[in-house]
Amino acid sequence: MTLPPGRFDYAPLNDRPIIKWPNNARVAFWVAPNMEFFEYLPESRPTQPDIPFYARMDYGNRVGFWRMLDVLNKHKVRGCCCLNLELLDHFPEVKDAMIAADWDYMAHGLYNSRPIYDYTEEQERAYWQDFTTHLKEMTGKRLKGRLGGGAGYTVRTDDLMAEAGCLYHTSWIIEDQFDTLYREGAENGRVMCLSLHPHNIGRPNAAKHLDEALRYILGHDGVWATTADDIAEYYLANYYDQVKSWIAERKAQG
Repeated sequence: MTLPPGRFDYAPLNDRPIIKWPNNARVAFWVAPNMEFFEYLPESRPTQPDIPFYARMDYGNRVGFWRMLDVLNKHKVRGCCCLNLELLDHFPEVKDAMIAADWDYMAHGLYNSRPIYDYTEEQERAYWQDFTTHLKEMTGKRLKGRLGGGAGYTVRTDDLMAEAGCLYHTSWIIEDQFDTLYREGAENGRVMCLSLHPHNIGRPNAAKHLDEALRYILGHDGVWATTADDIAEYYLANYYDQVKSWIAERKAQG
């Protein structure tokens, strides 16, 4: 399958229609904890465990997650989790804690050690159906988006995501420092994602820096603390048609 040129429309940042977030917020700020499961013996190397790597990743789910969760809950920040689906089955205590905190969820593969690059169209369609159904059963939440990461892509991924009812994927985001986005957001709404890995930010020497960052960011007026799901829903409801028309006009003029 070959993708046609121009599949994705170009919209330069300096010329886009003005976006205003709820309550005139300058920055829509969301936090993306990466909740991942790395197999001790991945399918790609079933006789070759990488014990140091596995131990570091597993530390994130055994210890780091809980430190990170404490800081997020302290600041009343809901995560929009980049989720390896099988983590829900392997770590029910983590699942229950995410549900209690009312997190949203993005697809991030079944395991971080099983990319989908070689999937056929039917295999990938079944993958999306399984993810959507299982997530709803386990958390009560609908799947609305995705972060590729270790799960990878195929040329069909965007279309099959849409077919499964997803609204967005976050591999296309623009990330920058808060101060820059906050300054720019006075003229046109900006988005900031803070991506977190429990095996890093949940270490004893690192968790305090998350606390400091959230205190600094959320201490500013004009910050909408939200999730990627809510940003996508708000944009689609308030700006999608306007921006679509603007792009069409640009094409007609060009």
